[in-house]
Amino acid sequence: MIPISTVWQAPVRSTYLDVIRGLACLQVLMLHLAEAFFPLFATDKIHDNSLGGYVHSSPLYLIYDGYTGVFVFFLLSGYVLTPSFSKDYQPARQLAARWGRLLIPAFMACLLSLVIKWLVVDLDPTVRAAELSGSVFLKDWWRPELTWANLLHDSFLNALFMGYAETSALFADQYLQSIDTSFVAPLWTLSVEMHGSILLLALISLRKQSRILYGLGLALACVLFIRTYYILFIIGHLINLQTQNAQHHQNTRTAILFLITGMTLCFTGETSPLGFLEKVCQAGMPMSLDCSGHIQKMIGAILMFYGLLHHKGLKDLLQGRLLEQLGRYSFSIYLVHFPILCGIGSTVVVFAAPLYGTPIGLMAGALATLAATFAIAPYFHHIDQLAMRVSSFLRGPVRTSS
Repeated sequence: MIPISTVWQAPVRSTYLDVIRGLACLQVLMLHLAEAFFPLFATDKIHDNSLGGYVHSSPLYLIYDGYTGVFVFFLLSGYVLTPSFSKDYQPARQLAARWGRLLIPAFMACLLSLVIKWLVVDLDPTVRAAELSGSVFLKDWWRPELTWANLLHDSFLNALFMGYAETSALFADQYLQSIDTSFVAPLWTLSVEMHGSILLLALISLRKQSRILYGLGLALACVLFIRTYYILFIIGHLINLQTQNAQHHQNTRTAILFLITGMTLCFTGETSPLGFLEKVCQAGMPMSLDCSGHIQKMIGAILMFYGLLHHKGLKDLLQGRLLEQLGRYSFSIYLVHFPILCGIGSTVVVFAAPLYGTPIGLMAGALATLAATFAIAPYFHHIDQLAMRVSSFLRGPVRTSS
């Protein structure tokens, strides 16, 4: 019998994969800062002869290309969950463990957002900051109803199962809330994570029963989900299987080629989408999202991810203490930055802009958001660790499966 202390230990994590997740998290954070306080760098003004237009259509856009960052999240989940689900094949327990892993941070992030929103509700800083920056992001988003019922609905149901009208490929819009009513808008990715986990468990179940059934199920899943985020879980799953089955070797030149090609596809996805990929987006298919530019970015993210996994030099480079810290706190940063940006960052803009001018006020809001996010994330990380321990407890003793 395994002692309870062993069951409650958090799983061993890969530092390098955590660093990749941390860098992807930074892309999301920087995108939201741009959308909130410097919207000319993040809107559709990409064909103008402006600084924002030039940056948006250059490799510099990768610094705040949050869409690519999210796609890397999903690839990482498919890659990491595949061996976990395969070695310890207990579908019911695995789903319960995944639910516990995501629910606790989601609820606490929503609770943090409720508290911040309640403190500044009379000031309404997002609308006032939006008037200064011209941000549609601040003007329209972070409009939750401040009730306990809505808090529970948003964190338990929307974040983990339903998603939102703008992000769900599984449910009709009339059954979903708009993402602008969410306490923490980035939580839409957690519903995708939960659905992706179920998809991976189904594929692994078929693989254990029959390679033929697995092949048929894999082909069907690819056809159904080719225009959704779930395809990234499948690709991450296949990359992991390929890594397990092939002789492990590092080919630096090939990895660099994958990285450069992937980066190019990502930063040109919005400005110069490939014609045949746009036709895929326009085709009438089930379970699809508005994917203009996204399929190109997803392909780019896949190539970048594969290149990062197979470049030993980059692995050595991304092992510094600061990057390790970023990787460790990445999920916490991802969850807390949105209410901090909307509540604290926008409030700083409202008070600083009249005193020092709008440009300095907006810069102060961005810096305040970064400072508060990185200050709070280590404390929120304790909640993340608790979620990992609860997840391990719900999973139970590890039972290796052949």
